[in-house]
Amino acid sequence: MITHQTDTGIDRLMLELHALGADVVRFDLADCPTQVHITATLNDHGWEGTVEVRGRTVDLAQISAILWWHPGPPRIPGTRPAAERQWMARETTAGLGGVLSTLPCRHINHPVAVRGAQVKAEVLARAASLGLTVPRTVITSRTDAARRVAEAGPTVLKALTEPVITQNATGAEVLFTRPFTARDAARHAGYSTLQLQQHITNSPYDVRLFVVGDQVLAFRIDPARTPAPDDIRAAGPLTITPCTVPDSVAEGAVALTADFALSYAALDFLADDVRHWLLDLNPAGQFSAVESARGLPAVSRLLAGHLTAQAAPHRRTAATAPATATP
Repeated sequence: MITHQTDTGIDRLMLELHALGADVVRFDLADCPTQVHITATLNDHGWEGTVEVRGRTVDLAQISAILWWHPGPPRIPGTRPAAERQWMARETTAGLGGVLSTLPCRHINHPVAVRGAQVKAEVLARAASLGLTVPRTVITSRTDAARRVAEAGPTVLKALTEPVITQNATGAEVLFTRPFTARDAARHAGYSTLQLQQHITNSPYDVRLFVVGDQVLAFRIDPARTPAPDDIRAAGPLTITPCTVPDSVAEGAVALTADFALSYAALDFLADDVRHWLLDLNPAGQFSAVESARGLPAVSRLLAGHLTAQAAPHRRTAATAPATATP
């Protein structure tokens, strides 16, 4: 498990893995090269060697699955210049992460697949081609085009990358999805490329849908505040309850996840009695809030089962298996 040490969701997942008898080693890329070391040699069959984690030695050939989950960057010790330490951190990530990514085991999710699924324009295009409903979306850097989009109907501005601007070593600004008007076009367009989406104003609730292999878990999310904010992340207290989704939505979510060669994904929808509008797919979407609210390790249990399954590692294939929607 390659993740930072403070993720409580992963703590629950570790308990589920231990309950299945799995031998688990957890570390962060930030622990390398002070507490984690790798020695690997290339042969005709790939890389062989060991990873040492805080004194424990793991044979690469014995690794059956790897969970890649929000690892931090390596922390390079010493007093070398900052630019040199940054280069060393990149080298460390490329060395340790590169070797592990080549292992013929189950990956949730493989770093290459994750990078592909983080391209929002690609996610929306594939989702639409697979029959999922997506909001009307325009990506533009022109002021006049952005103004026309805003004038055509209610519109929101949504980030295409991680919606965080780091101000200094201790502060950051989160760029929540927010309404976008014709007046905003002059302030924003021309300085950056914008993703403008149809503002779905008649959707009473959100749905977070988890895909693990061909299994689906769906949860309805209702904000305590009324009216609800445009971005559920800014809503404050939430009521989370299991729900079902139409078969077409479940099957489309499984197909989209498989199309990106992912074994796991968290998909966010706006929903009403008629439609589920896909907003986003996150290849490492957090599940701790859902499990904390419900008091049950539902997602952790599915993930643990998938990580320990004896089936062949996931390959990129057409998603033809039926989805199983489990509230």
